[in-house]
Amino acid sequence: MTRKIVLALLGLALTALFALGVVGVVQVPFLQLLEYATYDARVRLTASDDVDPRVIIIDVDEKSLASQGRWPWRRDVIARLLERLVFDYQVEVVGFDMVFPEKERNFAIDQLRELAIANDDERILEGIDAYEMRLDRDAIFARSIAETGRTVLGYFFHHDEDDTGTVGRLPPPQFPAETGLSLTTYAVQATGFAGNLPILQEAAAGAGFFSNPVVDDDGVYRRVPIVSEFDGALYASLALAVTQAYLGIEAEPILAPRSDALGDYPALEGFDLAGVGIPVDANATTMVPYKGAEGAFPYISATDVLEGTVEDPERLAGTVALIGTTAAGLVDLRPTPVQNVYPGVEVHANMIAGMLDGTIRRQPAYTLAVELLMVVLSGVILSILLPLTGPLAGGLVTFLILGIIAGVNVYAWEALLHVIPFASSLTVILLVYVLNVVFGFFFEARSRNQLGRLFGQYVPPELVDEMSRDPGSYSLAGTKRELTVLFSDIRNFTDISEAMDPDELTRMMDSFLTPLTAAVHRQKGTIDKYMGDALMAFWGAPVADEQHASHAVAAGLEMLERLESLGPTFEAQGWQRLRIGIGINSGEMSVGNMGSAFRVAYTVMGDAVNLGSRLEGLTKFYGVPFIVSEYTAARAGEFLYIELDRVRVKGKRLPVAALMPIGPAATTDDETKAFVESHAEALEAYRARRFQEARDWFSREPAIDTLTGLYRLYRERVEHYLAQPPDDDWDGVFVLDKK
Repeated sequence: MTRKIVLALLGLALTALFALGVVGVVQVPFLQLLEYATYDARVRLTASDDVDPRVIIIDVDEKSLASQGRWPWRRDVIARLLERLVFDYQVEVVGFDMVFPEKERNFAIDQLRELAIANDDERILEGIDAYEMRLDRDAIFARSIAETGRTVLGYFFHHDEDDTGTVGRLPPPQFPAETGLSLTTYAVQATGFAGNLPILQEAAAGAGFFSNPVVDDDGVYRRVPIVSEFDGALYASLALAVTQAYLGIEAEPILAPRSDALGDYPALEGFDLAGVGIPVDANATTMVPYKGAEGAFPYISATDVLEGTVEDPERLAGTVALIGTTAAGLVDLRPTPVQNVYPGVEVHANMIAGMLDGTIRRQPAYTLAVELLMVVLSGVILSILLPLTGPLAGGLVTFLILGIIAGVNVYAWEALLHVIPFASSLTVILLVYVLNVVFGFFFEARSRNQLGRLFGQYVPPELVDEMSRDPGSYSLAGTKRELTVLFSDIRNFTDISEAMDPDELTRMMDSFLTPLTAAVHRQKGTIDKYMGDALMAFWGAPVADEQHASHAVAAGLEMLERLESLGPTFEAQGWQRLRIGIGINSGEMSVGNMGSAFRVAYTVMGDAVNLGSRLEGLTKFYGVPFIVSEYTAARAGEFLYIELDRVRVKGKRLPVAALMPIGPAATTDDETKAFVESHAEALEAYRARRFQEARDWFSREPAIDTLTGLYRLYRERVEHYLAQPPDDDWDGVFVLDKK
């Protein structure tokens, strides 16, 4: 009963912590990033593969630049592009995802005037004055804008307090300052702007800003401002301006009813556009209704429009055409939930389509109460029920609650277009479940250990003798000491054993384990246990041994020598030569004498023991017979080692160096020592990202035969990193993601 109460209280404490995190009283750092991930997953899972034909991207692409010349094009060329779209292809509205803030200079006219002035040629000057107006490309472009009557220009706002410059002219505001609408929202504040030439702006049907400073903490663009504030007035975004021009109506603000309960809550809740609501948050921003990855809207090369070579030209009639660019060096790319590198012009296209369809999702202020309710209900229910149920029933209850929360979330997302945060309730559910599972596991593990101590752990005779001489020095209580542990295992034992009958297998294992055990005993080690074809031993207990690491390494080398000498004997018996892997680690371990009056076992436990086991497993990966940790090598300095890698084993945060012992340093030849030094330089080059230098070294044949597989592995790594360089935070550590 006490265990159940403790579990319930711990679960309720977790629930309270996350509830406080939801309301902002405490900060749960990873929670917001997890929420971003769940939001992005929902966007991708509900994205459509269909191409929306109503919005066309007129692409200033590489093909267009090759045909029409480098960007920026002359304004008369852009005017011709605009006329083609409206008059020839019957496009309904043309939006420019670009700005024309400065007057275009006609360098030919300027040079001709300079020459005429220099030569005092009045006739040429009079001719220039007569034709200059006809050659004014800005005027040509302005006439095209006015004649088509369907053009929405783009411009951008500055949002840096140090950047207050203004260029060009702004369009009339969506809501002038005298309306007071800016007081009802905390809209994004602009400090300056880069607008279009007055002659162009006056001719246009409208204009909208395309700048977007609203980026989340992880650098992803999920929201865009619908309006921005400048000098007390609210200005429309490019997407809103284009949609208004397309529908021929102006958006009307949707204001929350005034009440004392709202307090300082901004009154602007959204905009009404032809009966379709555009919800906004407190900052007058809204979630982009991404339809899918790049290509959700048709692309047409700008040069095809100019040259009249558009395939299926009828598809442009009645559409919205956004003029943007995907050419290298010009393209506006940004990370989004649907794609890490996404064209900015398609963000506007998604917004336009969402406004036309009414598919923009919302997250009003009361969503906080919904999220809090989901966290509290799921956490409290699980905290009370899970301690009272078994593993199977507990799992079913957990997944039922999780399914209900997920179902409510999906229904709100799809049917109501309401975004309810999911990460907080998901985390609470999983943490309360894991808490109960882990707690139960430790209780069951303790029971299993008690049975194991009673029913049969192997006790070596030398340990029994030692204990019998002074039984008062040993107790069932464990202690912590600095020890060294060894694990060894036969390679391909399953294949070998399946080809032998049981009697023959028994004789072979006896012939194998006897000399290896003798090597451990000779170096003052204790055999912990035999596990099928595996052997586990440790040094430093029960009798203290200050040289436990050195004795363990010496035992490992002797085991390999004895195994090699067994080869001819095994072949004479018709058995395969055996190969083993040995892993050794030193560190603080729990060691205890456990058992009964009939049987005693003396064993070690702890993270350092687990690391020794992982190192033995790594011998298969690196193709070497013997690996020790850097901790063992530091304590057994009389041996020469060659570093294999730095690894982060499963369940560990810090990496550890894995080394292969070669032999006593005093008896190792100079050639081998020189090879070890050169190998260390190769590893240094690899970790310093000098991959070409590392490849040159690892392409050689190693001086030690057992390192052939290791060198092949490093060749593969450096080839991969040469082709695909690692991330900036890469530290050269290999992550072992399995035991």
